[in-house]
Amino acid sequence: MTVVLLLIEIAAAAVIAMQAVQRVNRMSRCTSFALFAGWALMGGAAASSLAGLLAQQTTPDIYSTTLLVAVALVASFDRRRTG
Repeated sequence: MTVVLLLIEIAAAAVIAMQAVQRVNRMSRCTSFALFAGWALMGGAAASSLAGLLAQQTTPDIYSTTLLVAVALVASFDRRRTG
């Protein structure tokens, strides 16, 4: 069960980090700072979570896995323009 949670959490964190990088790269000068800061912080947190999992510094649990999957789904299926 822990291995399954680990793999799901790694995949979700990678999706969030990649979505954040793509969204930040598509932003223009007219994008509000709050939107930029939100995506930058979310991407940084996902990258940090991914690094912690790969370095075996954290253990996955069902609550953090559920939260990461939910955020990854929202980030992936949100079709609004960012810039």
